[in-house]
Order: sequence, then C-alpha cells, then structure tokens
Amino acid sequence: MTKLSQILAKFIMLVFLILDLGLIVVFWHASPYAIWTKFTFLTSLTIILGTLFFLLWRNREIKLKKKVFIICLIGAVLLNLSLLFLPYNYPRGDYATFYNNARSLAAKNTLSLPRYVATFPHLSAYIFLLGGIMKVTFAKYYMVVFLNILFNLGGAWILYQLFKTNKQEDLGKIGALIWLVNPLNLVWTTTCIPIVAFQTCFLLAIYSFLKLLTKHDRWSKVILSSLLCGIVVGIANLFRPIMIIFLIAVVIYYGYLILLKKLTWPKVVISIILIFLPYALIGKANDALLTKVSGYQTSSTPGWNVYVGSVAPNGQWTEALGEEFNTWAMKKNYNVPAFQKAMLDKGLKNYQSYSFGSLMRLMKNKFIVLNHNMTALNADILYGNICHCPSLIRHLVYVLSTLYLAFCLLGSLATFIKNRQHLTDNILVFYALLIIGIELATLLLEVAVRYTIPIYVPLLLLSLNYFQKRED
Repeated sequence: MTKLSQILAKFIMLVFLILDLGLIVVFWHASPYAIWTKFTFLTSLTIILGTLFFLLWRNREIKLKKKVFIICLIGAVLLNLSLLFLPYNYPRGDYATFYNNARSLAAKNTLSLPRYVATFPHLSAYIFLLGGIMKVTFAKYYMVVFLNILFNLGGAWILYQLFKTNKQEDLGKIGALIWLVNPLNLVWTTTCIPIVAFQTCFLLAIYSFLKLLTKHDRWSKVILSSLLCGIVVGIANLFRPIMIIFLIAVVIYYGYLILLKKLTWPKVVISIILIFLPYALIGKANDALLTKVSGYQTSSTPGWNVYVGSVAPNGQWTEALGEEFNTWAMKKNYNVPAFQKAMLDKGLKNYQSYSFGSLMRLMKNKFIVLNHNMTALNADILYGNICHCPSLIRHLVYVLSTLYLAFCLLGSLATFIKNRQHLTDNILVFYALLIIGIELATLLLEVAVRYTIPIYVPLLLLSLNYFQKRED
C-alpha cells in the first residue's frame, strides 16, 4: 500500500465516519416522535451492537439452514404479494403526477402534464414504463404496486448474487431477506414513485461494477463488462438523475486501485470511457423520446432544483416557489432549456450572495431536513396510501423503520471500525464514496426527506459486510 493510497483511504474513512455520526445524531434528536425515537434507538443500539460484538468476539461465520431460508423466503415473498390486496387511496401530490400521466399515456398515448414532465425529464422513465404496463393490462393502482413488487423481488435476487459472487452465500441469503421485508422498501412499494425501481437499479449498478473489477485480466472482458455496467448505470439514471455521482465514485476508486498497483491505467481509462458512453446515450435517447411524446424540448440541466436548494432557510419547496414555477410554466412561449438556464443562473447567484456563515447555516438546515424525519415519513406514507389504515399499523411501521435505519447507520459504522486496518482488501472505500457523494451532492439541490433514501443501499451493504468472514 503506497503512502498516497493510504492517506486517501484514511481521508475517505474519516469523512464517512463524520458523516455517519452526523446522520446518527440528526436521526436520534430531530424526530417529531422524540420519545419513541430515543426508546427504539437505544433499544436497537443495545441489540445491534451487542450482537455485532458478540459475533466478533466469537469470530463466528453466519450460517443459514436451507429449510429455514426457504420458509423465510416464502414468507417474505407472500408479505410482498399481500400488498396487492390492500385498499389504496387515490395518490396525491408528486405521486399523482406519476399516476395520472401514466394512465393518460396508456389511454391516449399523451401525457396529462406534458410541460411539467418535459421540465423534469427524470419523471418520464417510470411514467413510460408504468404507462406501457397499464396499456397491455389495466389502468388501476394495483399495477403500480405490482410493478414495484417486481423491482423489490429483483433487488433481493441481485443482493443475494452480490454476496454469493464473493463466496458469502449465507450472508447473501440474509441480505436478500432483509431487502424483502425492511419497512423502507415495503412502504415505498405501495407508492407511485420510482424509489424501489431506483434502489434496485442502483444495487444492480454496484453489482455490475463489482463484477467488472474481477474482469481486468483480459481486454475483451474489460470492454464487455464496462459496456454492461454503463448500460445499467444509464438505466438507473433514468429513474433518479444522480448516477453521475456513481461515475465520479468509480473514477476515484479506479484511481485508488491504480495507486495500490492492483490495476493498470490503460484498461482503467478505456473502462471509464466505455461506462460513460452507454450512460450518456441512454439519457439522450430518453430525452428524444420525451420530446416526441410531450411536444416540448427537454433539458437535463437541474436549474430549478439548484434554485430551490439555494433559497433560505432550508432549501425546500414552498407554495411561494410553486407559484413562481407556475408563472413561468403558464407562459405561451415557455421554453424548457431557457427556463432551466434562467433558474440555474438565479440559484448560483443566490449561493454567491451568502456569506460563509450563512451558507454553512443553510447547509446545516438542509442536512437536517434530509435526514431527520425518515422514520416518520415512512409511517405517514403508508398511513396515507391505505384506506382506513389503523393507527396501530402507523406506529408499528414507525418503530420497525427506526430499527432498520439504526441497523444500517450503526452497522456501517461498526464495519468501518472493524475493517480500519484492511481497507485495501474490500470494497468498503467504494461504498463510502457513494454515501458521501450522494449526501453532499444532494445538499446543493432542493431537499426533501425522501431524496436521501438511496444512501441506505450502500449503508445496508456496509452493515452486512460486518459479518463477512475475512480470509487473512
């Protein structure tokens, strides 16, 4: 391990540890259900850390009997399928945007809000997919749940394959079960929004990159695996336009491996180019399709999101900002690229007008907004989705969500502490880069609690890695 690579690894680890501790503090202290949060957090802290350190002390490898796994798997799949039989309310807000446009596309081959979707092209992929399914089946809300269940089942299979490839099949089975039954995935499976779709595609992108890292012995394997990875990254980006962060993490991690002399730079450069090409082409193809369907030229510039994110005190959408957007969107000569460019310029001017102290206060407020209320949001989403949902279910989902998020946050922290002397032997540095990148990049844009959900994919992988047996 060279001195430079060692410094880089320690720096990434330090930034991740600070960020993870910040997430834990915000998660613990800033919830509206403070008593419930602190009780469940302290309980989960005791259980999780007690179990983790017991396993570390015993130096055990997790085993799962085949019959037990099959029974648990059947139960987890049935739990997912049972969501199809719940009575659902008609979606509202952003969720209605996806649903109404998909139904309109299925029925009339047109979007109900073409200007809006063209302005925010990341909405289109899920609308196109859902609309296509509704066109060949029926335009009912149950198709939303069915589509999300398919994505959730696919994510469990990918997670299993990820650990199986690393000769940790039992850990992969446990990970797959956690993926299927964790309240974060289950709740958003009932919601008309591509969160579960993105989570699964994001996980597949990570898996495809891990497979790529094992293919650097031959040029043909590097070329093919890089192209496949780029295709997956491009598809994931259609559901949530943050995969540029994934590409940046790939570049940094590749540089890290070159410093370790594990890879050679010619293959790395070609690999990066071949990953980026399909990623860019898929985005261009989706923009062209959206322009054809909507009748409006699209723009990938996140100008509006930058502008909203620059508005004090916390970079959130407000009714006043909504009225400002409507004023622009109702103009007869409305032009999407011009609007996004104007909003980008306005947002950058806002950021430049802040003093350093004011900017740090804005970022602190945005960080709290992003991370302080995930468990309550999860409970409220389910409560709002289901007709006549009992309050008991809402509180149960809240407690289970708290336990799951605590497992991810505390488990990832324990993993880095346990592996602090062995960062070159695993993928932990890459996972940390993804978490740091998503969290920090989101702080520059409009913030909402659900925007930070993607970090729980690498956080879960980190937590599971704690139980991975090392071969010293």
